[in-house]
Parts: sequence; C-alpha cells; structure tokens
Amino acid sequence: MRVSTAVLLEDAHKNRYAVPAYNTINLEVTRGIVSAAEKLNVPILLGVAYDAIEHMGMEPLFRGIEVIARDAATPVAIHLDHGRTYEEVAEALKLGFDSVMIDFSALPFEENMARTAEVARMARAMNIPIEAEIGHVPGGENVTTQSRESDIVYTDPKSAAEFSEKTGVDFLAVSVGTVHGVYKHHPSLRIDLVEKINAAVDKPLVLHGGSGTPDDQVMAAIAKGISKINVGTNVMRACMGGLCRGGCDGGERDIRACMNAGREAIYDTVASTVETFGTKAASVIVVGCKVAAAAAKAFGTKARNRAG
Repeated sequence: MRVSTAVLLEDAHKNRYAVPAYNTINLEVTRGIVSAAEKLNVPILLGVAYDAIEHMGMEPLFRGIEVIARDAATPVAIHLDHGRTYEEVAEALKLGFDSVMIDFSALPFEENMARTAEVARMARAMNIPIEAEIGHVPGGENVTTQSRESDIVYTDPKSAAEFSEKTGVDFLAVSVGTVHGVYKHHPSLRIDLVEKINAAVDKPLVLHGGSGTPDDQVMAAIAKGISKINVGTNVMRACMGGLCRGGCDGGERDIRACMNAGREAIYDTVASTVETFGTKAASVIVVGCKVAAAAAKAFGTKARNRAG
C-alpha cells in the first residue's frame, strides 16, 4: 500500500533504523524491488531520479509505479530523487509523489539555501514533505563513471542547522564520505560528522550513495542518525546480472524470460540492504499501515490510496 514518506522516516528516526530508497528506472525494476519488499515484509521508498525521467518520462513512469505501490502488500512511498529544477519538482507535486527532493547542493551555500526555501514553500502548500542536500555527494545518479571521491564537500553541522531552520525542509541529505555510483577507493565515512549533524538537526538524515559502502560503516551511520539510505547502482547491477543469466545476451528468444530473471535477481540486493539497515525493526509501522489501509478500504476511502 502507498504510505506517507514522513510516517516512514519519522519512525526510522525515532527507532534508529534506516528505510531503503531504491532507485527504479522502469516497471520491471519496480516489480522486482516491490516483490522483494513484500516477501521480506519491510517498508521501502521507490526513487525516481532524472536518469529515469529522461528514459521514461516522469508521468508515464509515475503512473505505472503508482499502481504497483498502491497494490503492494507492504508500505511503499514514491520519492522524486535529485529534482533539478522548480519545474521538475512542481510536476512531481502535481502528479502526487509522496515526497520530493530538490538538489541545489552544487551551488554556493547561500544560493542553495535561498532556492531550496522557495521550493520548500511550494511543497508545504501541497502538504508533501521535501528533502534537500547540504554539502555535496559527487557522481551522477546511476552513472558510475562520474564518481570522484575528491569532489566530496563535507556537510558542516552548524551550516546544516541554519539550512534546516531557514528552509524548513523535512529531511536533510548529508555528505559524509559517500559517492554516487562506484567507489574508486575504499570509502571511509565520517561517522563523527553524522553524530554532530544529528545533534544539530533534529530531523531524519539521508545518506546518498549506499551502494558499495561497507556494512559496518553503514550500521554505524544509522546508529548515529541516518534514517534513509539511497541505493541505485547495486539494484541496476543485480538486474543486469539476472538479465544476462536469463539469456538477454542472445541465447533466449522470449524477452519475458529475460525480464523475469532480471526482476528475481533484485531480491538478494533488497534482502542484503534491509538486513544491514535494520529495516525489519519497522514491523510495528508495517502493521500500523496495513491496519490503516484495511480500514480505509472498509470505509471506502480513496483519497490518494495512501495509508499513514
């Protein structure tokens, strides 16, 4: 069932686990992610980033994954990841995403803060939570060749507190040593920095670049305040591996067999991440969302088909 992103992340923030935000690019990948989450009985976010929008178009992709999320047997929220412009965020808000991100993190601090505040006002007017980023996590979403650790701009705790207060964002993405895509060197997350930011900002913190980050470092970051972790590259790698094993290299003539193999291969990635993230601690919120969804169905409530 579809749920509020805020409900999921507030519970994660309170109980010290992380909700995974899996980037998807089409319905096949979406089915694989959601099917795995159903089997594992955990809540998830489905992230739609600019690469997926360029590939499928925002509205066609949203319409398809909205049906899958709505009919899922576990809580699912749909999130716009790395929104680049006012127009992109406005379209997502109009379509009914459960949360949106605006990413002006490459801009100077004051400009990032001012522009983010404008978008946050727009999101609040529609009662949809918003995420933004301070500091800068390098690399392109699912574009592994653009990742450069030397481009990391670490988040300053005092600046994070000012940014959070003046923009009014609901979730804050921080830069503490991860990159988007594939690491070229062994990562070393600044866990001390996560702790300081969490002390300065009493809101769910977000870690971008979850693929390839050592499990022990991820768990330490969650213990110090990370509530949402984005995973894209590992999902795509798993799907591609399944597609090839299923015969997409030319050995199989039925494309459906390839697609099914790609979907099924995603399960191990989802299972591994939710174990590391401690997401199974969300069992109470899962039950609560299911009860709310059942009540809404019984009373004929159709308002956006969202529980929580």
